[in-house]
Amino acid sequence: MDQAASLAEMGMASAAWAAAKPHDAAIVAAGGTRSFAELHERANRLADILRRAGLEPGDGLAIICGNGPTFVEAYLAAMRIGLRLTPVNWRLAPAEAAYIVENCDARALIAEASSAEAGLACAPGPLRVRLMAGGAAEGFADYDPSLRAPRRTIRRPRSTEP
Repeated sequence: MDQAASLAEMGMASAAWAAAKPHDAAIVAAGGTRSFAELHERANRLADILRRAGLEPGDGLAIICGNGPTFVEAYLAAMRIGLRLTPVNWRLAPAEAAYIVENCDARALIAEASSAEAGLACAPGPLRVRLMAGGAAEGFADYDPSLRAPRRTIRRPRSTEP
């Protein structure tokens, strides 16, 4: 199996593209442009945020946003951790979006500011992470600054064997 196929199986296909074409555009959208290296790094940072919040393989991540960088970053992060991703149509009424988020057993929610009303309608109960992309909202951490925060290094214990 070649390296790209192996990385894709682990949810890390963006790593191969980030290595091969780091400065080429991976996403060009109204919501922003990302190079392959930026996309890969931001997906890694989001995966770290979700893991630190205690999300594990099989947990749910709901996302209320249009097509753009936020969606792709969430998709890649979910694949890396093994999360179930539930995209929620950003055009739904807030009560409809809240119903889906609450019934998909999401442990994390990412919403765009353009869908803030729908995101705010979602009960925070089981949600360990609530991120708002493109703006601020009560009860939500700001998505972009969260991804820019320094990554925590996880130190592995040193072996005591000689």
